[in-house]
Amino acid sequence: MPMTYLKYNNQKGAVAILLTLLILSAMLIIGLGLAAIFAGEVKTSGYIRQSATAFYAADAGSEYALYKINKVEDLMNETGITLSLSSAGSSFTVKWKYEEAGADKWIESTGKYANTNRKVKIIWE
Repeated sequence: MPMTYLKYNNQKGAVAILLTLLILSAMLIIGLGLAAIFAGEVKTSGYIRQSATAFYAADAGSEYALYKINKVEDLMNETGITLSLSSAGSSFTVKWKYEEAGADKWIESTGKYANTNRKVKIIWE
């Protein structure tokens, strides 16, 4: 009789070990799933930061072009001029068409930062 009692105790321990392994496996799967989600979110937030920096570079380019058009009279009569400037890893390229008599007045600025491009276009009469 003592032998059956020992076998019964061993089987109870095996069920506890299997249940523990099952719970730990489920926790590991949930943890790895959450880690994958958070890694994707961190990557996305990096893209958003790069996009914002490129947009601000494009905005700075359009403001720079407006300044040049208003302050430098020779440039007001020019059409299709391209300006480029780079600073702190970001850069912008500006094209504009400005004709005093016509309604065709526009500035198009493209900002670039870390392989991300954003464009701003200003049209006025």
